[in-house]
Amino acid sequence: MIRVRACRDADVPALLEIYAVHAGDQADRVTFEEAVPTLQDMRARRHKVVEALHLPYIVATMPAAGGEEEETVVGYAYCSEFRSRAAYRRTAEVSIYVRQECRGSGVGSTLLCALIVKARGCNLHSLVSVMGTEEDNPGSFFLHKKYGFREVGVLKEVGCKHGVFLDRLLMEKLLLVGEA
Repeated sequence: MIRVRACRDADVPALLEIYAVHAGDQADRVTFEEAVPTLQDMRARRHKVVEALHLPYIVATMPAAGGEEEETVVGYAYCSEFRSRAAYRRTAEVSIYVRQECRGSGVGSTLLCALIVKARGCNLHSLVSVMGTEEDNPGSFFLHKKYGFREVGVLKEVGCKHGVFLDRLLMEKLLLVGEA
């Protein structure tokens, strides 16, 4: 059973464990980060989203093998500042990361659905996702499409990770009143 709750500082080591797979792998095109951030970096990033920007930062958990009382963080998602200019204040960028062995099990869907609800509660008007192309990250592409994100463009060769120039796909969702 997948549960979603607000991310706590105690969750940050698990977030780093999930994220490190993407940041440290030369073949992975999910993130443009080439080095694994430190635990302090991850704490600072979470703090900025939650405390400074007042945007949602959530985790998905499942019961641990030890029993109902214990839980394992199996994924996380958050909204972050899309651009710093004041006119963008009602738009946020979405990020979702799922533990490798849990992909395809509904964790991403659960997180994105909960994040959309929380974004509406923060009075956001639109969500943007900047991701690898359909070829580079098909799971993320189809997940976002399933929840009403639409393709709005491709930025060609905007990043160079480990000597390879990579494209980024832009997807957007307008948070219309009454929409599921």
